[in-house]
Amino acid sequence: NLYGLDIDERAVQLASFALLMRARSKDPQILSKGILPNVIVIEESNNISPEMIDLLVSSEANHDEQKQQRHELECLLQVFEDATEYGSLIRVPELDLEWLPEATAWAIERASSDRADDTATLDGPAIEQQAKAISRLARQARIMSAKYDVVVTNPPYMGSRNMNATIKEYLQKHYRDAKNDLFAASMTRCFEFCNRSSFVATVTMQSWMFLSSYDKFRRRLLQENCITTLLHMGNNVMRIAFGTSAVVWRTHPVSGYRGTYFYMEEKNLLDDRPVQFPARHQRYVQRPAQDFDRIPGSPVAYWASSNVISAFEEGTRLGEIAPPRQGMATSDNDRFLRLWHEVKETDVGFNMASRTEAKESGCRWFPYNKGGEFRKWYGNNDYLVNWENDGEEIRNLRNEKGKLLSRPQNMDCYFLPSITWTFVSSSRFGARSSPEGFLFDVGGSSAFPDEEDKLYVTA
Repeated sequence: NLYGLDIDERAVQLASFALLMRARSKDPQILSKGILPNVIVIEESNNISPEMIDLLVSSEANHDEQKQQRHELECLLQVFEDATEYGSLIRVPELDLEWLPEATAWAIERASSDRADDTATLDGPAIEQQAKAISRLARQARIMSAKYDVVVTNPPYMGSRNMNATIKEYLQKHYRDAKNDLFAASMTRCFEFCNRSSFVATVTMQSWMFLSSYDKFRRRLLQENCITTLLHMGNNVMRIAFGTSAVVWRTHPVSGYRGTYFYMEEKNLLDDRPVQFPARHQRYVQRPAQDFDRIPGSPVAYWASSNVISAFEEGTRLGEIAPPRQGMATSDNDRFLRLWHEVKETDVGFNMASRTEAKESGCRWFPYNKGGEFRKWYGNNDYLVNWENDGEEIRNLRNEKGKLLSRPQNMDCYFLPSITWTFVSSSRFGARSSPEGFLFDVGGSSAFPDEEDKLYVTA
């Protein structure tokens, strides 16, 4: 009753062996009972000749039956074209292929006889090989179109910028709300594999929990399903340099259900094992998922207190008084950035109030907010950027085809007083006050209050 899919044959072999050894630990006679794991490698239909359809359609069936058999076979071959490219993301329709085992057995028998020579281009070995391949595709179709009580996976991770055109187009067409990463599309597919009252367990990147690019995806998951438990893991807990989440979902919503959430970080481990599980500190909570809808974007901010949630509902949003802005992407930091002690002080323009003043100063280097480590209130003033002559070099950085490489955006905010923070952080949010005279990049994102006294928002 266990089924597994993978696009890598070696992974299937290892999984099958591990499953058999686990079964043998429960039943020493398992190997003599002829029970084999239902773990298969996903195969493509690309090398199946169209002539096999003519060969397999029963000549003894009536016209309507032949038409239906031909349709089923064409669907089978079509759905698994380039299958190793898409893996279990393929949505397989239910196909009636009960007649196929008899047809393939007949074809294999025919291939080994003298009757094989009347085919146009397929010899006996080719017929036998392709008939067996079609049998495997039929089994693959049954597994991938079936519904299950439990689906478990650690899906592949790949952001859209690293996808080839084929995968990107496929996700755009079939997984529009989850197109940003393969893991999100895989999560979507997991729920489609399930019966209504089932469970899905996934280990994925944490990004789906918070990022605005997953808003629709996240809302749909929370509306149509129910989080039973969520283990949120910090950097390096799974020996990878980003946060992850292990979630058990029930595949239908339960109004008011209080899921269990907890956080594990590297310091909670001893010899790669949790000192306590679950780790019972300030992030061990039970709460209904409906609380997340009370925060803009519905982030899975399970640790947010009732006061924090009320602030979002009743208070003034930061964006209304201090619009956030992304800064400059130089495209070549090694060329355009320096640490403050690497240049002459006389070449640095301090306390500039505007781009015009900076240009007229004749200076080459100017203070630059670039995020940095977690720090509150003030600091991380480590870098200078080459903005000589109003950023002439950066603004004209092009490749050999003339395409602009840099992205100096929101330049009207350069040198203005701001509140800045580190764009990517594995720790808490830390905002810092930045006086006038700084430029800023994407990693040192900034907000610009419309009144000077509102800069004290960082306190």
